[in-house]
Amino acid sequence: MTTAGWRVLLGVGLAAGVLYLVRLGAAPFVDPPEGLHAEIAREMLAGGDWVTPRFNGVRYFDKPPLLYWLMATGFWLVGVSEWAARIWSALAAVGTAVLTAWIGWRLHSERAGLIAGLVVAANLESFLFGRMVKPDALFVFLILAAFAAFLAAYRGAGQLALLLAYGSLGLTLLAKDLLGAVGPVVAIALFF
Repeated sequence: MTTAGWRVLLGVGLAAGVLYLVRLGAAPFVDPPEGLHAEIAREMLAGGDWVTPRFNGVRYFDKPPLLYWLMATGFWLVGVSEWAARIWSALAAVGTAVLTAWIGWRLHSERAGLIAGLVVAANLESFLFGRMVKPDALFVFLILAAFAAFLAAYRGAGQLALLLAYGSLGLTLLAKDLLGAVGPVVAIALFF
């Protein structure tokens, strides 16, 4: 990767980091599902059962467990707070902007990557989901990671990139649903 390419990724990462991480935990949970998801992760940590998500002691299987595992880990590391619950969505949103910049750079130019990454970082819906306790930002990041790894493998990066693509698709199942793994596979099949 060229020096200019690294500068683009670093610039997009810093810009997105400022947008998504500054004052991340300053506001209380405003959307009812935010509190619900955070409580499930808190109960997971408190009860020590990392397999069966629970809300008020009742098993809760509406969402796959990846976000709950990440939040419970955050609560264990830094304590229970809005910041610790939201950091994973914010990091996923920053990662999405950086991966978008990387894909734009690989497919076209550093300038295209910079513009694409900044547009994604400044997108209102990305901003909202990147600062809320919901699995959507993580889901989008993992799908984009699968596409980026596939692109790298297709361009000759080798089997490790292909394994990263498979792993990312597998994690989408744990982040949101089956569509996350099936949709990209269908898109890649159509590509071929």
